[in-house]
Amino acid sequence: MKIIVGLGNPEGRYAKTRHNAGFMVVDRLLSRHAPREVLKARFNAATAETSIGGERCLLMKPTTYMNR
Repeated sequence: MKIIVGLGNPEGRYAKTRHNAGFMVVDRLLSRHAPREVLKARFNAATAETSIGGERCLLMKPTTYMNR
């Protein structure tokens, strides 16, 4: 299993900024590979499991701030 962690900040004011580029990558992967997957809260992150290129992947968007 691969783990893909998209770094970003959970606060809305950072949405669609360079500070959340990692979140945007995870969102794009989710929309392509698991559009109906519901994010689950675990490991201090919003997570989803899917398959990408035949490899099981855990996608993560941390719910903590990057600089803390």
